[in-house]
Amino acid sequence: MSQIATEGAREQPVATRAIWLALNACPTKPSRRRLEQALQRGEKPHEMLLELVGQRRASGLLERAQQQIERLSQAGIRVLCRTDTEFPALLQTIPDPPHLLFFRGSLACLAAPTVAIVGARRAPRVGLEIAHTLAQRLAARGIVVVSGLAIGIDSAAHRGALSAQGALSVQGALSAGRSIAVLGSGIDCVQPMVNRGLARSLVAQEGLIISEYLPAQRAAPFHFPERNRLISGVSLGVIVVEAGERSGSLITARLALEQGREVMAVPGSLGHSNARGCHRLLKAGAALVEDERDVFDALDFLPTAAAAAATIAPAAQQLSDALARVLTACGPGATGIDEICAHLGQPVMQVSALLSELEVEGFVQRVPDGYIRRPFPPS
Repeated sequence: MSQIATEGAREQPVATRAIWLALNACPTKPSRRRLEQALQRGEKPHEMLLELVGQRRASGLLERAQQQIERLSQAGIRVLCRTDTEFPALLQTIPDPPHLLFFRGSLACLAAPTVAIVGARRAPRVGLEIAHTLAQRLAARGIVVVSGLAIGIDSAAHRGALSAQGALSVQGALSAGRSIAVLGSGIDCVQPMVNRGLARSLVAQEGLIISEYLPAQRAAPFHFPERNRLISGVSLGVIVVEAGERSGSLITARLALEQGREVMAVPGSLGHSNARGCHRLLKAGAALVEDERDVFDALDFLPTAAAAAATIAPAAQQLSDALARVLTACGPGATGIDEICAHLGQPVMQVSALLSELEVEGFVQRVPDGYIRRPFPPS
């Protein structure tokens, strides 16, 4: 690729991803805030790149970025940029979305309801058992469990969700226990090393691993608060299990509130240091969680709907790419058809036809203000 597309030319998805990778590799890499402000002003990624480094240097950066995308693809790693139609719809709504995402696994699990479970790394056995059981019961009802792949509560939540594979729902349908891991390191640098097998299992069960860091990049302390905004960002709600007063999980809870997500907490034993963070959240108005029914109440899912949600995962996987993209663009709240069209970059007539098909299949429901994504297809 010797030249950047001139103004007015249509950028193909692969080329656009290369531009974003090249921006990321700039010596004077712009901050997320600056990039977001530029996008809101209507600036194009290739215009930003030219402004930063000039035509000649930009061409070299683009060639290297394209080669990197090809190498990553061969290793099973895909790249998404903010302007891709496949970019997670929930992340589009947060104040500071990532402009690049690297991932392994299936993006289809983002079409199902997602709930994060986070907590202390050094958690007692009872806390680990609570996280495992809660994740298992949520996953058995079609909820995709999100966490950070750390030791402790995170690992217990991921394992609990995966253990629901093959479990029977209340209606007797096989459920697919799936989970999403959001990393504070690169995709190829899973830390701690003890969780690398868990990461492989997660992808093998149609789950998803995502990171905004370059694949070989090791974790750094400042990565984790950044990572936490993505954990809450891809979730409808966040459940905190076992958190001290200075726990990073409280950062996730605060970010969830800023993003308009539901915050929930599991109470602990009085006097136990890992209960103080959860009790602090409960005093501040977080929803109290004793079992999965409390989660459905907090998220306004009817219990019968939650039981039926176990069928959404295999059903959603059967959707065509076009239908899956439209479904992902529909939020849990009312989303207008103009907003969906703008997100997908497709004409109203085409999107309307796809929405009608999703409505017939029971994946979306038409409301006065647009369409909402149902948490489950009808039985």
